[in-house]
Amino acid sequence: MVNIQPSTQDQTQPNEIKLTQNGGVNEIPISINNVLKIGVILDSGAAEVSIAPDVALTFMRTGTIEKGDWLPGKVFTFADGSKAESYRFLLKSVAIGNKKFNKVACSISSNVNAPMLLGQNVLKQLGKYTIDNNKGVLQFD
Repeated sequence: MVNIQPSTQDQTQPNEIKLTQNGGVNEIPISINNVLKIGVILDSGAAEVSIAPDVALTFMRTGTIEKGDWLPGKVFTFADGSKAESYRFLLKSVAIGNKKFNKVACSISSNVNAPMLLGQNVLKQLGKYTIDNNKGVLQFD
């Protein structure tokens, strides 16, 4: 199992990240590997971060994913009960607001149309977080 390691970045300020509603789900902006800023679905039912195949290909082509970053594949079970094996690798970093996590396990979706997900392997590291539906924000310390 890969542990996410918070960076030494200042984490004393509370965060309030604006949520975007997209098709009935909450998306939040994140930064991946300090180069890609993208909206992902906040998914407390997902085990780990999941990215689209085209994003993974971009990382491979630009050398962002190195040989030593690859992890063993894993079978994931989806909400509808179906299962699929995914390729996996370590993202160098994932940043949400002023929190940055290093060496984050990430799966590559087998479906090019699948949404990108922010899963439990990052959400647990946020500690206590709250979704304020009235304000449309994700709040955490």
